[in-house]
Amino acid sequence: MLVYSLYGKFAHRDRMLNKISWKGDEQVLDIGTGKGLLMIGAAKRLTTGKSTGIDIWNAEDLTGNNQHNALKNAAIEGVADKIEIKNENVMKMDFADNSFDVILSNLCLHNIYNKEGRSAACKEIGRVLKPGGTAIISDFRHGKEYKHNFEALGLQTTAYTPNYFSTFPPLRILVIKKL
Repeated sequence: MLVYSLYGKFAHRDRMLNKISWKGDEQVLDIGTGKGLLMIGAAKRLTTGKSTGIDIWNAEDLTGNNQHNALKNAAIEGVADKIEIKNENVMKMDFADNSFDVILSNLCLHNIYNKEGRSAACKEIGRVLKPGGTAIISDFRHGKEYKHNFEALGLQTTAYTPNYFSTFPPLRILVIKKL
């Protein structure tokens, strides 16, 4: 767990981000941004695009989980001008339909404790993803459920085997495409 928190999370973030063919002008949404790991990683790949992080800032999920720390990390990484942070709940987002080219989420959706809520989150992700866009969801629980939910929405979904050696807990990656 210590190795993951110091090094593995960055390798896993890059593994997720490398599944996107970046142009630089993407509109990106990071769901459950926490301290901004994915939001900042995506922002570093943008030229004219924007990386938006949303969270409900539950301190039980991550130590130091607050908007101030995410903004501070973005400033340290030199991408403060490429990010935006909002208080939003993935189960009912205020974004317009088809708003984002890329949607990212790592270790977030399992924190929704009921199946109906996770289904609502998947529907919202499908709703705000642009046609031609890609969502990448990484989690250690409910992978088959997420896959089923996205496929029921007509989204093409590919599940990758969990990485048992570099992530703790072992994290499955789903790549979801809206054709």
